[in-house]
Amino acid sequence: MIVEVVTSAFNEEKNIAELCSQLKEIFAEEKNYEWRLTIFDNGSTDNTWNEIVLSASQDSRITGFQMSRTFNFDHALSAGVEQSTADALILMTSDLQDPPRIIPKFLRAWESGSDHVVARVIKRSEMSILRKFMTKIYYLFSNWATNNLIQENVSDFRLMDRKVYQSFREMKERYRFTRGMIAWTGFKATYVDIERPPRFSGKTKAKYPSLIFFGLRGILSNSSKPLNYVSVLGILLSTISIFSIFIFIYFWVTNGVPFGGFGTLLGFLLLTFSIQIFVVGILGQYVGLIYEEVQNRPLYFIKQKFEKKL
Repeated sequence: MIVEVVTSAFNEEKNIAELCSQLKEIFAEEKNYEWRLTIFDNGSTDNTWNEIVLSASQDSRITGFQMSRTFNFDHALSAGVEQSTADALILMTSDLQDPPRIIPKFLRAWESGSDHVVARVIKRSEMSILRKFMTKIYYLFSNWATNNLIQENVSDFRLMDRKVYQSFREMKERYRFTRGMIAWTGFKATYVDIERPPRFSGKTKAKYPSLIFFGLRGILSNSSKPLNYVSVLGILLSTISIFSIFIFIYFWVTNGVPFGGFGTLLGFLLLTFSIQIFVVGILGQYVGLIYEEVQNRPLYFIKQKFEKKL
């Protein structure tokens, strides 16, 4: 039985050697499997690719792919899924915040009959109070919008049986939100709780604006419910506006124009305007997703591949 580990690296030159070292320890412990490690250099600007080549030149089980530029993390994972022929596929990050020591737990669950084993983060070593609050709000909204398709604190770190990742492979949409897409396939997941350690080296590449944008697009690409409620909100505001016009006309005719209510009226108008801008923004995100789909561009391009010749 072949098990392949797929990871994406962006400016992770100081983490590659340690990642390979820890994974090799797991490979040595799990002797019943034939192991492969595939690392995608996702457009790094440091020495990451040379570190991947060095590791691959020392071990024939390691293969490196250099992408033509920096693509989304999920696109790099999709590249790994598309090229794999393994019996089971493990997706993980390269910064060692997805601890390799959890992989044996994945394997035991797979051996017990689970086709899909997922890491669920119960504790994070590096997270500010603001990030924790934003994460909680995000999952409340995503659970409502996607009918619990995006589970709280579930990461991309997972093991998939061949039937699961082949089902994922058949999904061709341009915008990739891996955890939501795999959940949509319907294969029941077994969860393994983990405590996420700090990065082995370097700083996180995830910034608040990109996280907000990524999270919002992840929800919208897996749910049309916000569109339904946007329509309801539009009808509700229109109804309130119509009644308000008649009420204001009545007061103007009977009492004249009450300048004292100007502030209330202005506040109401500003509130309505801000809601409209929000609604237009939601619609714009959906239009953006449609635009990406109709372009029908490839998900990624591979610049070169390196593997040790036997």
